[in-house]
Amino acid sequence: MNRSCRVLLGLAGFLPALIFGQEAKVMTWNLGGFTPIPSERIKNLAKVIANIQPDLIAVQEVTPRSNFQALVLELNQMGLAYKARHLEISNHQVLGFIAREGVGISNLRVVSGSDAGNNFLRKALVATCKIGQFDFFAMNLHLKAGRGSAERTVRTKQCVSINKYLKRAMRYKEKDMLILGDYNMVPVQDQANFDAMTSTQYPLRFVSDSLTGQASHLSPNGGGNLLEGYAISNEFTTEYIADSIQIFESNKLFDDQSIPFHIDNVSDHLPLIARFDATQDDD
Repeated sequence: MNRSCRVLLGLAGFLPALIFGQEAKVMTWNLGGFTPIPSERIKNLAKVIANIQPDLIAVQEVTPRSNFQALVLELNQMGLAYKARHLEISNHQVLGFIAREGVGISNLRVVSGSDAGNNFLRKALVATCKIGQFDFFAMNLHLKAGRGSAERTVRTKQCVSINKYLKRAMRYKEKDMLILGDYNMVPVQDQANFDAMTSTQYPLRFVSDSLTGQASHLSPNGGGNLLEGYAISNEFTTEYIADSIQIFESNKLFDDQSIPFHIDNVSDHLPLIARFDATQDDD
């Protein structure tokens, strides 16, 4: 059996369950595009997405804007039907969503104040989504980076704005919310940030906390942190499939599986994926 077949067999759990109309697979991934992403990396990013075949991806660090379409075009050329929805929400980066054809995604908007008043930072991006019978709001985050107290203070301001938005969401019939992205927050270390994002009025369940001790952000020395986050409405998002959250080790898709290769040729982040029951709407 050649290596490609072994990889595909090893990824059997990630094959597109939506074909059977049972599950929705929602992913978040920082594409490592703080500077413009070259075409060769676009091909490698597409290779990872093609192996996972998620229904919806929240993507961060896409530079320039045209790389959204370049990535979708690459996927289309691989026989996969995807579309992109995005907004330029800071003066140097674009956040957005990539969705399979047939996935409903509309009404993109930003969360006021979620850049902590600094237009160099990224506001949270929200979209109205539907996969099968599962409809929800998806919030895509890329919060302030840094491990110091000053950076944590900025993230707290951002999280307070996000929480205010979530409480306002209680006014609407649709209360399912997925809050996913590059939080730049490490469980336990940044507890004040996590506490600022949730509240008794709209409590969140951080399903990514079960990954504590694993690394989604890669370091050339082999270390890293769990900077990606994934939260759901604790009360309303009952479609979440228990324990389905996981970090996808995309480095294992390449002949050179080393972390330095992945950082240089794919991304310095690994994708997070969770699955949801798409057969019913609990609202």
